[in-house]
Amino acid sequence: MNIVIPLHIATLLLSVAMYFVNFAFTVKQSPYLEHAGFIKSRKVIDMITVMMIALVCMVSGQAPFVDTVMTEKLISTLAITFMVFMSLQQSKNLFFRCVAFAGSIGWLFYVFSLAVYGEAYLLR
Repeated sequence: MNIVIPLHIATLLLSVAMYFVNFAFTVKQSPYLEHAGFIKSRKVIDMITVMMIALVCMVSGQAPFVDTVMTEKLISTLAITFMVFMSLQQSKNLFFRCVAFAGSIGWLFYVFSLAVYGEAYLLR
């Protein structure tokens, strides 16, 4: 358990940093978005992050749909995933993508407050 939490936090920070870079490249319409190494590294980092989330659930003994905080984290993670998908869409206009980006950052802060305080706000 001592090594799992720092690894979990490191992969989350790396995933969020990669999302910021990806969003900046999308807004700038950079040719680096088509680079094979960038695409593969994004997928690998996101997969490792999902595996670390599952590992933390197994090690801590908390599971979604049993614990309300974990259920809210799961719902919030799905909301973040949807917002990330919408912010990286090339067919949408810039204002819509920026609103989706801000929404994903807001949901990210909500998940952070759930992790720090451990109190469910939406499913009371």
